Amino acid sequence: MTGPLEQLADQWDEGLPGSPEETCAMRACAAQLREALRAQAEAGSFQVRAANWVREAFGSEPADCRDERAHRFLEEALEAVQAAGTTTEEAQQLVQYVYGREEGEITQEVGGVMLTLAPFAAAFGVDMVQAGEAELARVNTPEIIEKCRRKNASKPRNSPLPGSAALAQACARGEG
Repeated sequence: MTGPLEQLADQWDEGLPGSPEETCAMRACAAQLREALRAQAEAGSFQVRAANWVREAFGSEPADCRDERAHRFLEEALEAVQAAGTTTEEAQQLVQYVYGREEGEITQEVGGVMLTLAPFAAAFGVDMVQAGEAELARVNTPEIIEKCRRKNASKPRNSPLPGSAALAQACARGEG
């Protein structure tokens, strides 16, 4: 079964009404799109590559720990809204609102995260895919992996807190 991007490449290969030059350009675009799709398939999805990075950097236990993953996700989401100007008071109001409601279903809530992250990023002029790839490339170096391992080793076990604030900040800057 072909996806929408493969179908688009097929349409470009067939050529669209226009000059021979335009048809040639469309076929070149189709070839580039197919090459990009092939490279992406070989590399694995971003989700798989990010999960593999967590496993390499921190080991299987933290990578598989649902509580740990939830805490780190919440930390990053809070850092994103903090960078966007959300106040502590606004964040606390939303925490009370969410936890005052019935618990959601994880698949639907992850879908909601994706559905709100895309327009959030767009509102701030951020290409979320490019930002994710850039961050994965930044942290996927031996130096940063080692710094993050040190940060992880210093954190209290079974705690939502990521470790010492100074070391956490240094790791985020690539210095700790």
